[in-house]
Amino acid sequence: AQALKDAWTRYKTISPFAIDLDALTEMKVVDETTLDAVFSAPPAASLIALTTAFLAPWDAAEAEKVGNETFANAPIAGSETPPAKPDWDALAAASYTVPESLGGLRGEDGDTLSLAATAFAQQKYRQAARLLSTLPEESQQEALMLRAHAFFSAKNYAAAVRDFSELEKGGIYKKEAEWYGLLARMASGKFDPKGDGIILDNIRNNGKHPHSAKAAALYKKWKATQ
Repeated sequence: AQALKDAWTRYKTISPFAIDLDALTEMKVVDETTLDAVFSAPPAASLIALTTAFLAPWDAAEAEKVGNETFANAPIAGSETPPAKPDWDALAAASYTVPESLGGLRGEDGDTLSLAATAFAQQKYRQAARLLSTLPEESQQEALMLRAHAFFSAKNYAAAVRDFSELEKGGIYKKEAEWYGLLARMASGKFDPKGDGIILDNIRNNGKHPHSAKAAALYKKWKATQ
């Protein structure tokens, strides 16, 4: 109701077609959705114009903020707010959980993988990633998976994307990497709504995928931002 009052007040003030509302003499906001409008003559023509862009409730506050010329080029309806960009980092973080398989990673006592796994368990993620800067030949897949998660947990998402992409090429962690790589791209701001959206849709619709339920929840949250 307030949006309509503000829009009509603006219309009467600046529009070259203000004659459309000459008969409007008073407006009173009753509640959120009710506006009392007093006309000095039958308002039939004005009410018909309500269904057009002329007398629609444009966002007068936004017009005042950006200026009439700028607003005229990209008007916003009074019931609208400018579409918010999804908080990709928050969406990814809310969907991320450390896979249980990482807890079972054990190398030989004192070797690189063992030290990195210990550092990761102690939430020393940067240290874990540094220890695995060179992957041990005898356990490359496990080490690469651990390093990818260390990068993710340290919020070095670009590095996490690279490692997960490598794991997606094949091997025992392919499906894990498919999901976590998606989250890493999302967290890094590199999420492609078209291409990655298809990947997310495929994961959520694949009942055999280990992360289908999480993908369904993420898909719902993502769509809610649109």
